[in-house]
Amino acid sequence: MKRLIPLLVSLFILAACATATIGTDFNDAALPAFEIGATTFAEAKAALGTPESSVLTPKGNWLHRWAYVRSDADAMGWDVKTTTHRKVVVLVFDGEEKFLGIVQLDGINLSAADRKRLAATPPAQGK
Repeated sequence: MKRLIPLLVSLFILAACATATIGTDFNDAALPAFEIGATTFAEAKAALGTPESSVLTPKGNWLHRWAYVRSDADAMGWDVKTTTHRKVVVLVFDGEEKFLGIVQLDGINLSAADRKRLAATPPAQGK
């Protein structure tokens, strides 16, 4: 019985803390080094890892999405605290795999100047 109590306490402590993740974490700190028209998809992939998804647009551009979500839960007694960290970036590349800009940015700290410099410009409106 004396050996069972420490085991039960250890199991309770393990059950009281949990972490769940979706996706693979990526190095979003590398984004400010990207240059529109110069950074290639191969360089972006080397810096950020393999994208979660890729879509070819009707105009022949590629949208590559990196996403990571981590949720932590701590339970002590009846009090449960959860924190969720989410970061998503979608980059657009032309048919020659040159970086055209960021089309979505969520949960990533990027300076206002870098946000403006790296934002993808919308395509010109057709007549």
